[in-house]
Amino acid sequence: MLTICNEGCSKQFYISDMPTEILPGGVEKTHFKCPHCQHEYVSFYTDVEIRKLQAKIRDVLKNNGKTTRVEKLRAQIKEKMDTLRSKVERTSV
Repeated sequence: MLTICNEGCSKQFYISDMPTEILPGGVEKTHFKCPHCQHEYVSFYTDVEIRKLQAKIRDVLKNNGKTTRVEKLRAQIKEKMDTLRSKVERTSV
């Protein structure tokens, strides 16, 4: 995917790798870096609870489940990811 380093050098680059880093407490950070200036962009954080909800979505979709159920799970995941991001980034500053 083509993107622009809007927080660093302003150069365009393709996201070719999104490694996952394991943080304390079972938190996983998925991120990528600008190859020009090495500015890091965090895509998302997950914890055990979020990963379980993601697995539920996969199960519901695999079994041709209701889209309303999937949308509710996605809303839960978004809320939990936002809360986790805030918590992780607040404690790392």
